[in-house]
Formats: sequence, C-alpha cells, structure tokens
Amino acid sequence: MAEGEEKCLEAASEKFADMCKRKVGDMMSKEVVCVTDETNFLDFADMLEKYAYKGFPVVDNKDKIVGIVTWSDLLKLMLFHGCYGAKLVECSSFIGQSTIRAIRSNNAITLSPEDTIEEAAHLMFENNIQTIPIVENGRIVGIVGKKDIIKEILRILRQDKTHQ
Repeated sequence: MAEGEEKCLEAASEKFADMCKRKVGDMMSKEVVCVTDETNFLDFADMLEKYAYKGFPVVDNKDKIVGIVTWSDLLKLMLFHGCYGAKLVECSSFIGQSTIRAIRSNNAITLSPEDTIEEAAHLMFENNIQTIPIVENGRIVGIVGKKDIIKEILRILRQDKTHQ
C-alpha cells in the first residue's frame, strides 16, 4: 500500500472512530411515525407501504413507548391464521378488526439521546433489528436506523475522497 493511501485510510479510520463516539441524539430523526395499540392491521399495512419502514414504535396516549411492531409480526399472524391464498378474502374482516395490541412486541430495545452511535450499531446487529427508538423520560424523542449510520459512514468516506 502506498504512503498516501495509508494516510487516507488512517484519517478515515479516525473519523469513523469519532463518529462512533457521537451521541445518537445528534444523528436521530426527530420525526417519528408511531402507532398505538388500537391501530388496526389494515391501517398498519397502509403505513408500512406509505412510509416504506419495516416497523413502528407503539406508544400509549402519553407518547410513552409500550412496544414495537414490524411487518414480520403481521406476516407471522396472517400465516398462523391461514390468511393467504384463496383464504385471504375470508380473513379480511379478521384483519380489519384486529389491532396492533395482538401482535406487538412488548420489549422494545431503546436508547437515550446520550448513548453512542457505536452502542446503537452493536444493538442493531446483536438483535437483528433495523431501527432503535430513542427515549427520554420514557417518551419517544427520535429514532435511529442502520440506514442512518451507513449514510454517515458514506458521507465520511466521500468527504475524505474529495479532500485527497
């Protein structure tokens, strides 16, 4: 490896290490789309399509997080009840009347705005999750995802490339 390439890699590594130490509060999206226990499956399916998210935090009427729900949760329930193929039409009233409360996970993995991006990345990979709600005093204040972390890494790499 040439000396210039080595220096460039060293600089990028330092910037990546600095990024990992940053707080998730600096990177999180503050506009969080949430659902409630009363959200019905059809509305949830519409939201999955509209926002192209893989899941949503579930909050109570005080914006306190009570769980998380993903498209996988909905799919598991539909398959469990045989709601596929020709039987899908028969299941439409069941799907339309059932709510998120029936399928949500009660154990949402969360972080505070003060936790680091490195902690977020580790939790995402250890638990095979795409996003982590950011919570302060029990209330959701933001969300950070793998996509956000990757975008930041790419930004750093591009920035280094332009400064060569």
